[in-house]
Amino acid sequence: MLDNPHIRNFRCFEDSKACGFELVNLMGGNTCLLKETEARMLLFGFELVRISQNWKGCGVFIKRWPKLLPLLAFLLSSMFSYSQQNVRVLYEKTDIGYDLIVDNDEVIEVSLTFQFVLTNIVSSLAEDEVAVVPAKTFSHKVATLLVIQPYLLNKFSYKYQCYYGNTNLTEFDSTYMYDLPYKKGNVFKVYQGYFGGFSHQNDYAVDFTMPIGTEIVAAREGIVVEVVEKNNRGCADESCVAFNNWVTVFHNDGTYAKYVHLDFKGANVKVGQRVNKGDLIGLSGNTGFSSGPHLHFEVNLPSIRCKNTLPTLFRIGDGSTAEFLQENHFYAKNY
Repeated sequence: MLDNPHIRNFRCFEDSKACGFELVNLMGGNTCLLKETEARMLLFGFELVRISQNWKGCGVFIKRWPKLLPLLAFLLSSMFSYSQQNVRVLYEKTDIGYDLIVDNDEVIEVSLTFQFVLTNIVSSLAEDEVAVVPAKTFSHKVATLLVIQPYLLNKFSYKYQCYYGNTNLTEFDSTYMYDLPYKKGNVFKVYQGYFGGFSHQNDYAVDFTMPIGTEIVAAREGIVVEVVEKNNRGCADESCVAFNNWVTVFHNDGTYAKYVHLDFKGANVKVGQRVNKGDLIGLSGNTGFSSGPHLHFEVNLPSIRCKNTLPTLFRIGDGSTAEFLQENHFYAKNY
């Protein structure tokens, strides 16, 4: 436990009942007794501001972390911003408190945010901090919960949100040229483009009008992280969003593409499967929030507070040129 070079063994004053850890006086090389609570804070990483002389050798001034104040009360619970069933948050008791650990059995990294209720405890993870856990990683420590006064009651509770990918990501390949998401020889119309009036008001997304059962192919290589194909109904009202079928593919730059409104049982891939450009993803449909048979395509940057869609360049014609697709234009794929 004593891994701070200024803290030495526990002892008591010979002429009193005061006990504590020996602390080397950085100003003069002397030692003084440090209360156990203060020692634990220094070991945990609190900043030692200064040491001053007093009748027992020295006085200690410790700066507390401003971001580690207890948060507003929340009940112990968990919630997912996506449908991961393979992420677990656990805790283990330690000599100084508790370690918060995460098992991530997903095929990609995930981001977690926490909200704590802490009594006589401080957390190393600030309320606005994101913990990123690599794919297929277990017992990954994301926070230490330090007990401040060891002999007083301490307790904690938390709730967390979990997101696919690294939500701290800010850089990605904005020049990447996507293939049109259908097979060679087809021509389809973009009936709703970026910021379209029907359902794309705030999104860089495109809707391709196409018959139900049209083969949809990967516009970019990546790994499949979501497959939903159980729904068999749709309507032109937002209430039908719950009946969307889709496939999500994560890319190697941390972005991900969603292929939406696929047909009932229309997916041709499984979670964890790697796909290359042109591989069959599934069959188009008319499920969910849809005014007619079409494919909705969008690329996202992982985000916590809102959906963060990105403009995407598509190779058109013979594939020698690329552009941002325009609403009400037809696009042939001859490559």
